[in-house]
Amino acid sequence: MVMGLLQRSSRFLSLALQLNQWSVEKTKKDMARKPGYMERDIPNMKAGLELAQRGLHVATDKKSFAYFLGEALALPEGQKIAALERVVQDKSPEGVARFVNNLYDHSQLGNVEYRLRLFSLNRSALLAEKDPFIDLAGELQREFDAAEAEGEVLAGKMMLLKPLYMEALLKTRKGPIFPDANSTLRLNFGVLEGYSPKDAVLYSSQTTLKGVLEKDTGKEPFEVPEKIKLVYRNHNTEGYTDPELKDVPVNFLTTNDSTGGNSGSPIIDKEGNLMGLLFDGNYESVVSDYYFLPEITRTISVDARYILFVADKVDKAENVLKELMVIR
Repeated sequence: MVMGLLQRSSRFLSLALQLNQWSVEKTKKDMARKPGYMERDIPNMKAGLELAQRGLHVATDKKSFAYFLGEALALPEGQKIAALERVVQDKSPEGVARFVNNLYDHSQLGNVEYRLRLFSLNRSALLAEKDPFIDLAGELQREFDAAEAEGEVLAGKMMLLKPLYMEALLKTRKGPIFPDANSTLRLNFGVLEGYSPKDAVLYSSQTTLKGVLEKDTGKEPFEVPEKIKLVYRNHNTEGYTDPELKDVPVNFLTTNDSTGGNSGSPIIDKEGNLMGLLFDGNYESVVSDYYFLPEITRTISVDARYILFVADKVDKAENVLKELMVIR
């Protein structure tokens, strides 16, 4: 688990691991390679190396990697990652910071042309580059391979246990059960509705831009961008004010049943119009996967009108708005 978190914490590291693995796999016959590294996968791998640039923010990447590296180094005996114990010699906070700074200061993986050039190199030429992230990936590869092998063993054991689990489930439920819908497209329905989690506490179904500004503290996570405040002070909200709210709508609550991984799902009305995008659930919905309470379980979505408002009035993204069919 920690290995996976460490890999996902840094785009630099994940790219280095991919390039390192590719330099190994390309020496094998095509059918002997790992999935994702065959000849047919080359166009997708190259495209991925290019597309990675879109989501690459070095400062964020560095901060995220430093945090998870610290967590990995703090693991108790018996769980430590041997490769990290070797390469990070000074494990004090200052030493870890120097190690991370050295990685990012001397790596060129933030450059897309450099990544594509590394992709074309054989293994010896790749290692000769002495890119610190490539070197780190080489040290970590054995650890990742071991974790992957362990995961495959566990997956095999789960395959043997799954029929027994289903048999027990059928006996317990004594009737039809819902099929496993993981990794499939799913639809569910709901209505716009607030809720009351306890006596004298009531959450309305919609929030407004006025409410956002009221919560502004000037510090994360409640720091409102100055551009939004300026637009609101100048009353430049024409076309985006809800007639009932008399303000710009921001978020709304619905009775939809959502879970982890649903963020970004579209909320559509009965005519198929996009009304918003799901991004969270309320505090009381945390247990809904195990025990659904319709009176207090709510999905939180950002209103499509707020998305358009920010794109139009705040970011002046006319090029994006021209591509959309906006129904008012």
